Amino acid sequence: MKDGLLRVPLWIRWPNWFKAPKQTKPLISLTEVPSIIRMVINNNDSHEVGSSIAITESFGLTPFHKIDIKSLSHHELMKHFSHKIRVYTGKCVFTYNKSMDLVEESSCEDSVIKRIIDVVRPYAMSE
Repeated sequence: MKDGLLRVPLWIRWPNWFKAPKQTKPLISLTEVPSIIRMVINNNDSHEVGSSIAITESFGLTPFHKIDIKSLSHHELMKHFSHKIRVYTGKCVFTYNKSMDLVEESSCEDSVIKRIIDVVRPYAMSE
């Protein structure tokens, strides 16, 4: 989950009849690719791309984890096998455990976390 914000080049070859949109914010998520394709299909060149926030989600351990789950308590199991949301902004990063309604780690101010969680909570995928 911590590698959710990989910085890789996104190269798009635009049709020569289409004016490429302006990237207005520093992050482009792969979830924006379908809307970018629709933008070209609909010839909507007034669209801007980019975001100032990126979100990754996880619903448990990776298949090749090295944690001995047999020795974990119920609380520790819940912590590992829960819906987690990692939020990246230009100024901070934090991990929110939605299942337990708990911020697990953060480099953000509390007021920033609260505002972002209030926005993320209803839109995050339901369990």
